[in-house]
Amino acid sequence: LRATGCGGPSAAEWLREASVEELAWVIHAYGEDDDPLCALRIAAGLVDWQRWNGPLQTISQLSDVVRKVKTAGDERGLHPAKLTLQALRSFVNGELEQMSAFLEGVLPLMRPGARLAVVSTRRVEASFVKSFMRMHEDSHPLFAGCSPSRLKELYPLLQTDKAFAVRQACDPIWPTAESNAAFGGRRAPRSLATHVLERTVRRQGEDADRRRALEAARARHESELYARPAPPAFEGGGGPALLQAAPGVAPT
Repeated sequence: LRATGCGGPSAAEWLREASVEELAWVIHAYGEDDDPLCALRIAAGLVDWQRWNGPLQTISQLSDVVRKVKTAGDERGLHPAKLTLQALRSFVNGELEQMSAFLEGVLPLMRPGARLAVVSTRRVEASFVKSFMRMHEDSHPLFAGCSPSRLKELYPLLQTDKAFAVRQACDPIWPTAESNAAFGGRRAPRSLATHVLERTVRRQGEDADRRRALEAARARHESELYARPAPPAFEGGGGPALLQAAPGVAPT
């Protein structure tokens, strides 16, 4: 899983020393992103297998463990171990870190109005490109009346001194019907897309007073920006009376 010519430990070498918590984080962050509990179970299964059988030596061994842990089939028709192997490959090769370094390095070299096409082949890559764009978008005139602190929270670019801004030039470009032939006639995965980013001229504020206010404003930490509300009371559906009336349903 380690790319040819890259230094550092292989996936097998890293797995020998990884804790359940570390492995679960990697599998969840880079593979099983919509099922954290499954990622934790896979990590525990792999670590336990190595504890009793020694280090994993082959992809077949790893796949067998993952297949046994994932008792239910994947609704997308994927091989049970595909997302775990994808996560390990992405992690040991620093794929998203390399993408970030590339975007951060190439965009300052582009002229305003120049466009960059970024092809994603996996959902985690598509999400990364979207996140990068959000982090580097300039503020929209719709929020001109916001306080400087709130504006910096909505547009993190304002918290930096980067000389460039980015916008999405158009909707993602998906594979055409003709290109589905490469996938045996099936529709190409939605993660396979071309994202077009455009470098724009960064606005520095309407006037000097506004710029100074933005510089002095303090944005809250990301953990403070969201609050889970208490669920509203639900009064429909009949409640306990409906359960008692339903045949075959045991009351709780």
